[in-house]
Amino acid sequence: MIQDFNPGGPTVGGDFARQLQAECQNFRYLKLEEPLMSAKVEAIREATDDQVGVLEGWGGMYLLDLLPARICGCMPGLGAVDLLQRVWQLGSSGQLDEALDLFQQVLPQLVFSLQNMELFVLIEKELLAARGVLPASSANARSPTWTPDAETMRYGLKLNERVIAACNQSLA
Repeated sequence: MIQDFNPGGPTVGGDFARQLQAECQNFRYLKLEEPLMSAKVEAIREATDDQVGVLEGWGGMYLLDLLPARICGCMPGLGAVDLLQRVWQLGSSGQLDEALDLFQQVLPQLVFSLQNMELFVLIEKELLAARGVLPASSANARSPTWTPDAETMRYGLKLNERVIAACNQSLA
């Protein structure tokens, strides 16, 4: 698997995937983290004869708009993975309205936290701790290179509460 994360813009596409596939027989997946990439997903699938699957990253933010391009999966953060799995299941089975209803409950948290990678990591760790996946003491296991102000963090935690409520409601 190759992960393409380039905040400056898109970097890899169909030609790259075809060349890498020809040189590395075990190359099977490409994780992309950029907006508006339906055409790119289709170009990669075509260039590799559907032998390289494209996974959507970036917290799962583009999950639903990439289903028609036939991504093979999503690799979000862990904090809401169960909720996003349900969104995937609904969207993949043609229940787009239901998928959108559920997705809109996590999307504000994703949009807010992904404004800054340090903020995403902090908010994600807090979400994992609040859901009991991490001990509360490990939420600040390393010193960030950027620290949000108190109001930013307060808002992020409020959005986490809404994600937790959506998880509890959806998965009950």
